[in-house]
Amino acid sequence: MERERLRSLREGQGLTRADLAEMINVSLDDYCLWEDGKKSMPLLSLIDISDFYGVSVDYLLGLSDMLNYDDSREGYDKLDLAYNLRKLRKQIKFTHDRLARKFGVDKDTIIRYETANEVPTLDFVLFYLNKCGMSLDYMLGRINEPPNSVEE
Repeated sequence: MERERLRSLREGQGLTRADLAEMINVSLDDYCLWEDGKKSMPLLSLIDISDFYGVSVDYLLGLSDMLNYDDSREGYDKLDLAYNLRKLRKQIKFTHDRLARKFGVDKDTIIRYETANEVPTLDFVLFYLNKCGMSLDYMLGRINEPPNSVEE
């Protein structure tokens, strides 16, 4: 997470941390920990913040310098995410068991992520992005085509 981008967007709107926490329906303590980089933000909160500011998730994460993509949509498509998680797991040749051990969860949790029955953690999704260089906005179904380079 690019803490400076998060802070800059908030301050650019003239908002306090408390204002933003209330607007995205999270506790002030959690928001402060995210903005200070002391706690990982849940994936759905990252999407909510992206939607609130009208910027790409990739921009918030520092994966791209583009504020937004031309075909960007709000929210996310849970089926696109599940499909991409399955596809990327196979691409990097990880079994459900190996991935479960890596993240300290059971195999069924990984299966629930890949069948759209549970939202994965941001750290879990970032693992794939680091391995494969994919745009998170594309992975989430927020854009139709992957950008030429995630670091545009």
